[in-house]
Amino acid sequence: MPRFIFTYHGGRHDMTQEEVTDGRQRWMDWMKDLGDRAVEPNNPLKAPEFVGPGKDEITPMMGYSVIEAASAAEAGTLADGCPFLDMGGTIMVAEIVQMD
Repeated sequence: MPRFIFTYHGGRHDMTQEEVTDGRQRWMDWMKDLGDRAVEPNNPLKAPEFVGPGKDEITPMMGYSVIEAASAAEAGTLADGCPFLDMGGTIMVAEIVQMD
């Protein structure tokens, strides 16, 4: 089955502790609903450093997940259910190309 990477960008940084706790629970519930499709479910990243031209125009990646889905359309539907979107974030969905 094809694998897709979900990269998480942006999001609110002014959340209350209650909102953080609620968001974390909704995230865990979403991951549970994905079941075995979540191959690498939770990969948060520390603050990145950018180099090169255009570095000031990049929205940092907060983390990523690797998800199995039958198609790009299904992967997009799965991403649409992510609670990170409710927290002002954006998700990039891309199929991982398997190199021989």
